[in-house]
Amino acid sequence: MVTEAELAKQTHDLIGKKKYKEAEQLVVPFLINYPDSVWALVGLGISYRAQKKYDAAEACYRRALLIAPDNAEIHSNLSNLMKDADRMDESLKHGEKAVEIEPDHYTFINNLAVNYREAMESEKSLQMYKECEKHRPDDPVTKSDIGFVSMYLNDLDTAWDYFEWRLKTDQVPFPDTMPIPKWEGETDTQDKKLLIISEQGFGDSILMSRFLPLMAEKFKDVYVSCKPPLAPLFEHLPVKLVNHEKISLRGYDYYTPMMSIPRHVEKDWHKWPAMPKLSVTAQSQQKYAFLDNYFIPKKVGIVWSGSVTFKNNEKRSASLEYFMALAAKHPNIQFFSFQKGEREEDLKTFGAGTVLPLGHSFQTFSDTAAALQHMDMIIMTDSALAHLAGAFDVPVLNLLNYRPYWLYTPKSHTTPLYNTMRFIHQPAPNDWDAVFGMADEILTAYAQSSDADILGLIDDILKKQKL
Repeated sequence: MVTEAELAKQTHDLIGKKKYKEAEQLVVPFLINYPDSVWALVGLGISYRAQKKYDAAEACYRRALLIAPDNAEIHSNLSNLMKDADRMDESLKHGEKAVEIEPDHYTFINNLAVNYREAMESEKSLQMYKECEKHRPDDPVTKSDIGFVSMYLNDLDTAWDYFEWRLKTDQVPFPDTMPIPKWEGETDTQDKKLLIISEQGFGDSILMSRFLPLMAEKFKDVYVSCKPPLAPLFEHLPVKLVNHEKISLRGYDYYTPMMSIPRHVEKDWHKWPAMPKLSVTAQSQQKYAFLDNYFIPKKVGIVWSGSVTFKNNEKRSASLEYFMALAAKHPNIQFFSFQKGEREEDLKTFGAGTVLPLGHSFQTFSDTAAALQHMDMIIMTDSALAHLAGAFDVPVLNLLNYRPYWLYTPKSHTTPLYNTMRFIHQPAPNDWDAVFGMADEILTAYAQSSDADILGLIDDILKKQKL
C-alpha cells in the first residue's frame, strides 16, 4: 500500500516533469478521504493552474489558506494564479504576504518581481529583482529581467547592458561559444566583415532592419543571418543575406546579435533611424492584384494572434470573436484575415462569416506585404505584421495588452518608429472590451467617411479618449 509520503513524492515528481494531468488524477482520489490535506491541495492547485483550470486552482489554494493562513508557499502560488487570471490587485496582495512571511526566500521574491512587472509597477519590480540578484548574482535570467524592467523605466544604460544577459538564457537560443569576437562598438572596421545574427521573432528582424544601412557604412561587408520568409524583403538592402538555418560562424571578423546593435549605436528607440525601403517581388504584387477588384471598396485586414510559441502570446492576443463582432456590425467594410499559422483554425471554430482568409496563401513576407498594400488599414493585436505594416506605411491600429512590449512605452497613441502606427491600450489587464469598443468607434467613423485621411480620422478619435 502506498503511504501518504510516497504519494506526495510521486505527485511532486509528476509536477516536476510537467505531467499535470497525471498528478491531478493521482491526488483527487486521495482528497476524497483527506479533503484538508495541505500538500494535496497545493499540488492539485499547481496542476490545475498549469492546465488553465483557474477556478479549480483557486478553490484549492483558498482551502489550503483556510487551513494554513501563514503558509508563504500557498500565498505565492495564489499570487501567480491571480496574475494569470489578470486579477492583479489580489496577485500583489498575496505575493507581498508571501515575502512578508519569508523575506529571504528567493522564489517568493522572484515571483513578486514578475507580478509587479505584469502590473506595470516597474520600480517595485526592479527592487524585487535587485533582491533576487543579491541571492543569485550570476543568474542570467534575473539579470535579463532587470534589463527588461529598466527599459520600462527608461534607464537606458542599465537596460541595454543587462539586456545582453538574454543571450545566456534559454529564452534566446544562441551559441554558447563563438569562433569570432563580438562587436562591442569598435569604429576601426572599414576593412572588416561583420555577421549580424538574427534572434527572437520575425517582427524584431523587420524592426531592426532600420540599422542595416548604417552598419553597412561602418564595415566593408555586412552579412545578415536571415530566415527564408524574410529574405525577399531585404534583398535590395546593402547587406548580404545568409540562410539562418544554415549559418556558418567562420569567415568573419566580428559578429553581433541583431538586438544588440542599439547598445552601440543609439539606445533611445525614439531616436532610431527611419525604416529603409523594403522590397516586394513582382510575383507577389501580381499574386494579390485581384484585391483591387472587390465590390466593397473599403478594405481592412485583421490579425488576432501572434506566434503561439511566444511566451506572452496569450496576454497580447484577443479572441477572434471580437473581430467577428466588428465584421457583423460593419457589413459595408470588407475584412480580410491576415492570420497565419495555428490560430488560422479559429476561423473554422467560430466561422469566418464575411471575413475572407488570406493568411494561408502567404509563402513569404513579400506576399504579406503585397496584400497589405491593398488594405486601407490593419486592425490587429501586436505581432510581426504590425512591424511589416509600419515598414510599408500602411495604417495599422495596434491593439495593445496592459503590459505591452517595452518598445511601445511610454504610453502614447503614436510612435516615432512607424509613421502610420497607432495604439489603443488596455486600460486594465485583459480589458479587451474597452479596446474593441474604441476600435468599433473608429470603424464607424471610417465607414461613414469619404475622407482618404484615415490616420487623421483615427487621431481625432484617439485624442478624445484615454485608452
